[in-house]
Parts: sequence; structure tokens; C-alpha cells
Amino acid sequence: MATDDENAGSNGDEVLEGLPVSDYWAQPDPELVQMIALINKFGISMSARVFVSAGVVSGELVSISSFYEGLAESIQSDESVEVDPVSSALASVYRSQAEEFRREAADKDLDLGLRHLHVKDAWMFSPGSKPLEIGLWRGRLASISGWSLGSYVRD
Repeated sequence: MATDDENAGSNGDEVLEGLPVSDYWAQPDPELVQMIALINKFGISMSARVFVSAGVVSGELVSISSFYEGLAESIQSDESVEVDPVSSALASVYRSQAEEFRREAADKDLDLGLRHLHVKDAWMFSPGSKPLEIGLWRGRLASISGWSLGSYVRD
């Protein structure tokens, strides 16, 4: 009998009798991955709703570079947090990462091996709860069960 290590495929898929078996439903939606890759490459944004286990996240899909730039801005513009050397250093790191992602996106083909999507002005809509303003949000593509374009109107 084969051990678990012998049954593991190159990307974590099971191997049964020499044939890899992939869990199709555990993979992110390829159409969503392609859309996020285009957003990352061209720095565009679009309104969307993504369905996760806690409810629906609604907001503006943005590139990874825009997300990191937004993190840097939120650290330095948050009036409730005193600007200190650690916050300044963290903001600087995020700005550097944003620039690195921007350069990489311009220099290479579409990256379809993505794991995350990024949303600004995000709101969480959960059954039985008032909408929750999240702001910047990063989510795992493999955790999204559905999506649609457009955003919810918040009253």
C-alpha cells in the first residue's frame, strides 16, 4: 500500500493508481483569476461583489500595487494613530512593494498563478447584520464561491 507521501502529486493533488486527481472545486474560478491578472497588469479597477463564507464583499477591485499604495496611505493618514518611526517604515515598505509590483506587471505577461484579489472601499454584507465598512480588503481567490460585476448601494 502506498504512503501519503507517495500519493501526493506535484501540486498537492492526490494520485490514485498513478493518475493525478485534482479537486476542481478547490481551485479559484479561472475567469476571475484572468480578470484580476488584467487588473494587476494594467492598473485598472472595477466594481464587483465577491461571495465568501461570511457574506458578500462589495467594492472596487484594484491592482496589487494600488492595494499596497493604499495601505501606505492609510498608515500615514490615519489621524487616530500617531505617526511614529515604525509606521513610517512600514508605509515605506508598502510603497516600495507597490512600485515593485507595478514594474513587474509592466515587464511580464499576465500572471495567472494568482492567489489573492484586492478591493478598496470594501463593504461586507452578511445575513442578519448591518453592512460593515472594511476599507481595503485582501481575499484568497480559492475562498471565493462566486462573483458579479457592480456593487451594492449602501443606505
